[in-house]
Amino acid sequence: ELTTAETTLVINANAGTYENTVPTGAVNDVNTAFTLAATPSPVSSLKFTINGQLQKAGGEDFTLVGATITCVTAPATGSILLASFYVNA
Repeated sequence: ELTTAETTLVINANAGTYENTVPTGAVNDVNTAFTLAATPSPVSSLKFTINGQLQKAGGEDFTLVGATITCVTAPATGSILLASFYVNA
């Protein structure tokens, strides 16, 4: 079990700016779920692109739950996915 101080250190370890990170997940014309390195905070800070095209949140192009992006349409094989976001401690 972590102490309060240890818990604070773990939370702060993920704080910061994530720029042009590649979400994990197969880009194969089928998969729609991709995982970020951390949970965006605030959620509105997330900028998610596929092949340089900014995607719209809220279910238009994708949804975000925690650190998981779910695309409405699976990205084509070979597509380049990038995410930029903040994580506030």
